Amino acid sequence: MRSIGSTRPVPSRPGDTVSVEVGGKLDTQFSKPLPITARVEPVASGSISNDGKIGPDPMIDVGRIVLLSIDNVRLVLTERPIMGPQPSLYRKVGVEPFDAKIVMLKTGTGYKQTFALVAKAVLKADCPGAMSYNIAHLDCQCVKRTIFPLDPDVRWEGAP
Repeated sequence: MRSIGSTRPVPSRPGDTVSVEVGGKLDTQFSKPLPITARVEPVASGSISNDGKIGPDPMIDVGRIVLLSIDNVRLVLTERPIMGPQPSLYRKVGVEPFDAKIVMLKTGTGYKQTFALVAKAVLKADCPGAMSYNIAHLDCQCVKRTIFPLDPDVRWEGAP
């Protein structure tokens, strides 16, 4: 099996220990792949239901799915990108996301549809990248300056 989010092969047998690089493939300006060593848990493939209600399609083809475990952390990786968190993705590899103490998602707003009503807290990470919440991380060269909130000395007078 070709690795998911990696340049190295991931064996498809649960129980195998693998060293792979994950992530950092699409946004190479702000990130790079992270090397990990993990145990292969369930491997699945095929469509998942759009239970997060992100987009019009009732089913989403995510390709291959692998669950990797690193100590007490579970990492679910897909072959194809998907929009928003989909609880059915986790369930496809035997994880019930609503039973987890912590669920970390790579999403800016999609979690609201699925997890906001049950979350005890939501913490947003200030990560670099094209989708950063901190626009100071972005290289805004074509913007006429000064402008709020890019320039700290500008005061914005918004509507009351």
